[in-house]
Order: sequence, then structure tokens, then C-alpha cells
Amino acid sequence: MSVPSLAYADAGPILLPVGGHLYAQTETIRTSVRQVWFTVLANMKSRYRGSWAGVLWVVVNPLIIYGAQSFAFHYVLRLQVPNYFVFLLSGLLPWLFIVQSLEMCAGLLVNSGPLLKSYPIHPLVCLLAQVMDNFFNLVLLLFILLPAVLLSGVPFLNIVLFSIPLLACLMAVIGLSWILATMQVFWRDTRFILSFVLNVSFFLTPVFYPQNFVEPKYQWIIRLNVFHYLLLPFRDLAGASVDPHFVLHCLMAWTLGLVFCGAAALYWKEKRNVAFFYI
Repeated sequence: MSVPSLAYADAGPILLPVGGHLYAQTETIRTSVRQVWFTVLANMKSRYRGSWAGVLWVVVNPLIIYGAQSFAFHYVLRLQVPNYFVFLLSGLLPWLFIVQSLEMCAGLLVNSGPLLKSYPIHPLVCLLAQVMDNFFNLVLLLFILLPAVLLSGVPFLNIVLFSIPLLACLMAVIGLSWILATMQVFWRDTRFILSFVLNVSFFLTPVFYPQNFVEPKYQWIIRLNVFHYLLLPFRDLAGASVDPHFVLHCLMAWTLGLVFCGAAALYWKEKRNVAFFYI
């Protein structure tokens, strides 16, 4: 069986003129970036189908979730948190981005098997396109909510600094998605286990409640939760000023992102030669 995508596996030394290897790598990166961009556009056009209703639903859907949870946790459960609506927003929107991206990407390599075997496209292009599609939707929603956040008393500096943890979260999601998508190739129950873990993690992660609401004897559960460290820097920007621990929390989030991406690259390098025979 012919597997064109195996061209990305190690094929032995290739003789290139001086500077040729660097040029070839640069062209490969440019081609991959173009592939990601056009795939994102194709995904958006396929979803929206030229209709404003599709664009509206991307914005309204998370707003409905946000409104329902704001009502339930603030007015029904009566969580006493200052400026609770901004507090929930700073945790819920990144959480929705993480969950949607991981669930959509977990089975992506398996579902894209015919495409990957038929065309010389790197599997990471498909993953990046899906994650970036969700990321653009998140940024669009943030811009729509920007006036309301500013009116709630959050300084503009906090809004500008929001991009730092946002990029760290993006990097972590790319790494986790790559790992899960590769695992799904060999263990087809991965996406079902992932769905269960994410549902449980929503309640074990301080998304709708502050960390200090958890009793000290249970704080270890929070400290072992990797999602918690991705949300921490967002929390630091939800108040009237930047939290003093913001820089430290950003470093932790960026470290997690780099670790996940590095682990994903190593895992793919180990499994790529046989992965195409399973998708």
C-alpha cells in the first residue's frame, strides 16, 4: 500500500548544495503555514456556509453557557466573589477553548486518514488548523465582550496583558492535542476517556470558584491539576489591578506549553513511521 505521507519519515541523507538544506526547510515551513491558513479558511467556510447565522452561533453559544453559569453560581448558589461576572469570564472562556480544541482534535488524525495518505500534507497541519479555528473564535468573542469588561472596571492594561497567557494556553493546547491525536491512532478509546476526564476536571478546576474556596486539606487536588496552571494568569487579570504573582504564573503556563509541545514532538517522532498504517 502506498503511503505518500511517509515522506516525512527519515529517508536517509540527502545531498544539497551549501545553504540548500536551510532553504528547503524554509520552504517547507512556508508551505505548511499556507496549508494551515487555507485549511482554517476552508473550515470556517464549511461551518458558516456563507451565512451570518453560523457566525452568530459561534458567538451566542458560549455566551449562553456563560450566562447560564453566571446565574446558577452567583444567584442560585450565591458564590460571594467580587465582580463575579468578570471572574467567571476569565476562567470559562479559556476553559471552553481548551475543551473544544482537545475534543475536536483527539480523533482528527484518524478522521483525516484518507487525506493524509493521499496528499503530502503534514498531520500537524490538520491539528493546527483546527486549533487556530477555535482560537480565532475565542479572540472574536473577546473583542465582542471587550466594552462590557472595560465598563466593569477592569483596566485596559489588564486587557492588553491578557494576550500573554492566551498565547501560552494556545501552545499548551497544541501540544496536548497533538499527543491525544497520536494516542487515538493506536488506542481508539482515547477520545471517550478524554471526554470523561474533561467533564470531571471542570468541577476540580477553579473555573467557576476561587481556589481559596477549597479547604487546605484538598488543595493538593488543585495543585496536581495542569489546567489550573493554565487558568491562573487569566485570574490575575480579572481584578482592578494586576496580581503580583502574574509574572510567575505566566512563566508556569508558558513552561507547561513548551513541555507539552516538546513531549508531543518526541512522541510523534517515535510513532510516525507506523502511525499511517493505523489511520
